[in-house]
Amino acid sequence: MKVVLTIKVFNEEEKRKYMFEKEYASMIVPRIGEKIKDSLFDINREVIDVIYDFSADLCSVIIIDKVVSDNKLIKHFQDITKLHNWIQKVFEGE
Repeated sequence: MKVVLTIKVFNEEEKRKYMFEKEYASMIVPRIGEKIKDSLFDINREVIDVIYDFSADLCSVIIIDKVVSDNKLIKHFQDITKLHNWIQKVFEGE
């Protein structure tokens, strides 16, 4: 099953949200309340939602949002995500 991790990052200075995703092939799927460890994060991030799409053999795992305080930090975060194989997606709320 394809597992897609999703995190939303909120930029306080611009009042904008950004969304990043990372895909895995896995038979193990985390549950709400469990934590995800990834090289992108300095601390483990909590799973806040899990959505199964059995027709697409897909599981979407939503992890707790991250807040950055200014434009310099969001740019840095965008650069770092690429190094850790995360992909920035268009945020549907924008």
